Amino acid sequence: MSNEVTPLRWVRMPGPGQTRGEGQWVEHLGSDAEWEWLRGTGYLPTHEGEMPQDSEVMPCES
Repeated sequence: MSNEVTPLRWVRMPGPGQTRGEGQWVEHLGSDAEWEWLRGTGYLPTHEGEMPQDSEVMPCES
C-alpha cells in the first residue's frame, strides 16, 4: 500500500456566456483515466497542485 498523496487537480470550467479559459477553477474528482483524457484534449485549462489564482495564467500542459 502506497502512502503517496495524489496532488489536487483543477479544471477551469466556463459558466453561462463564458468561453474556454474563462470561469472558475473547480476540483476534478474523476478517475486518473478521465484526468489523462481531459489533459490530452487540451480543450479546458487544467492544473495540478494548489488552486490557481484567478489572475494566474496557466501554461498549456501536455
